[in-house]
Amino acid sequence: MFVKYCGFTRIEDVQFAAGLPLSAAGFIFHRPSKRCISPEKAAELGSVLKKRGIKTVGVFVRQTAQEIREMSEKAELDMLQLYDHCVAQQLTSFLPILYAYRVREESSPDEIIVPPAPHFLLLDAFHPAEYGGTGERFDWKFLEHFASLERTIIAGGINHSNVKDLLSYCYPYGIDVSSGIEKEPGVKDHQKMGALINNIQNEHG
Repeated sequence: MFVKYCGFTRIEDVQFAAGLPLSAAGFIFHRPSKRCISPEKAAELGSVLKKRGIKTVGVFVRQTAQEIREMSEKAELDMLQLYDHCVAQQLTSFLPILYAYRVREESSPDEIIVPPAPHFLLLDAFHPAEYGGTGERFDWKFLEHFASLERTIIAGGINHSNVKDLLSYCYPYGIDVSSGIEKEPGVKDHQKMGALINNIQNEHG
């Protein structure tokens, strides 16, 4: 399973993460976020992860395609996570993209377009003011009739206590966790980080 931990800001947290069987780690470049860091800082933190084969992902909101290109090169990113799908279309040949879709109460699975490889869909909980990292989850019943879970990453309110519930309900391509592994925004809880991985492995090996 693809497991992405997101919102890193501190060297001690990425050093711990580098010892876990993670697939990817995310860095936030949305300026209003408490987890926002500079591309230069992301490159520094990311170098620790890349040595262990962990991909680095940049999360962008309301930036232009050119801004994203420039920041991604400075941060030495492997992937992008984008909420503006029009901008994402301009970057499909640049880096693999996680197309983030925020699920509302009235959302329908039929309205979601799953991007072709090498890109993926990321389903997150809708929040009127924030983009991810809220600790809130959408109703997982939404996934009952979703036909493309093998190309979908689930985010929003996942933690070590409920990940087994999610995986007993469905088995997506991957999960993305931020606040569920934190003491406070941008400060990771190493015990929670390890417990979540252990619970995934215990559930599906």
